[in-house]
Amino acid sequence: MTALRIHEFGALPRLEAIACPRRAGEVLVKVLAAAITHLDLTVASGNFARTPSVPYVPGTQGVGVVVEGPSAGTRVRLSGQGLGVDRDGCWAEWISVPPAAMSPIPKTLDPAVAVALSTVAATAHVALHEVARVSSDDTLIVTGAGGAVGSVVAQLAIRAGVSRVLGIVSRAESAAALPAGVEPVVGRGDVLAAALARAGRGTVAVDTVGGDVLNVLLRAGIQPGGRVAIVGYTAGTGLELDLPSWLYNDVSLLPVNMLRRRGQSADLLSAADRLATSGDIAVPVQRVRLGDARAAVDRLRRGGVRGRLVLCPHENGTIR
Repeated sequence: MTALRIHEFGALPRLEAIACPRRAGEVLVKVLAAAITHLDLTVASGNFARTPSVPYVPGTQGVGVVVEGPSAGTRVRLSGQGLGVDRDGCWAEWISVPPAAMSPIPKTLDPAVAVALSTVAATAHVALHEVARVSSDDTLIVTGAGGAVGSVVAQLAIRAGVSRVLGIVSRAESAAALPAGVEPVVGRGDVLAAALARAGRGTVAVDTVGGDVLNVLLRAGIQPGGRVAIVGYTAGTGLELDLPSWLYNDVSLLPVNMLRRRGQSADLLSAADRLATSGDIAVPVQRVRLGDARAAVDRLRRGGVRGRLVLCPHENGTIR
């Protein structure tokens, strides 16, 4: 089979032919879609808490179809059990997995959407409803609103009846892709600060990007007494607070730690699957063929990816 493997930490994956995996007591699955995430990049950097033995196949999240045994033909979501960390992951045409790593999904759900939901649905719900505790009276600001998590947060907020949802994007062309009902706020740095001043401050925010965007949000975007749920840090891992201003404004900074909420994911994913199947929510995805995956991984490293990158190992057509 064809797979992507990391041979050296910090290096890009290599596309190569390897033996099709078969392990006693496990299930052979044809991989239909695999997420390419920042977690995968962190593991491949060698700086993760657990370090795999090289060479290895990355990919901590996938969707596939069982090809052998009594459950043959079942569409399944693949995660956990050390996939892409302690053992080969989903960036391959086929994978052997323990039954505990599989959970069934609807056959009518697009595999690329299903695997994107694997990494965003629970996070979006928890950030919005359990950490930020948004209400219908709030004005919500979502940073990185064109990305996978930000887009789903915004859509769930609109479904919940939040009175006003502002979506921060870095470029004007990204504004056109925002979900219906989201007001775009465009820019970075001082341009973003000015745009937030025109739009009006929010009472609550879900920040998916961190870095300088979060700094501007705290300085110019949130009303005194507001709160910010912090999900990610793709725009930078540092936060510089002017402590007197922060204390005066009394803005709560609330971390979203999904590792402490693993037990909620299954039920939240099932609900998200139903919403995506019915078309009530959409997840922005960029489909990538195996032959283009190396370049896609490099692009994710450098930034500029909108939505979730999804590897489709058996697709040969045009990337979309």
